[in-house]
Amino acid sequence: MERTWSFNQLSQFVELGRAYWITDSEPFASEFVVQAVDWGERNPPMYGINWVNPRVVATRTFNWMTALLMFIGSEQMQGENFRRILRSLLHHGGYLAALLTRGCRDQLAV
Repeated sequence: MERTWSFNQLSQFVELGRAYWITDSEPFASEFVVQAVDWGERNPPMYGINWVNPRVVATRTFNWMTALLMFIGSEQMQGENFRRILRSLLHHGGYLAALLTRGCRDQLAV
């Protein structure tokens, strides 16, 4: 399970974003879109192992948002691509907000 959770923190998104930000090379943005959309489609909100550990969800959300900020100027971040990625991020935000509303801050701490 640890290996699954480690992989699904999506730290590679930040590395792709960093590469794009430094080089302004669109293939990095394309790869981010492919991976982000695929992850969102294969992992429905609040269902499955990737939604069990709140710390993993929080870390994944941070990595995803950080990467998105680095890609925001890309031509790939328009229309349907942006909508699908943002929808997945909103699901993550809803999950984290629900935990905080229930007073579960300690589950999110590293």
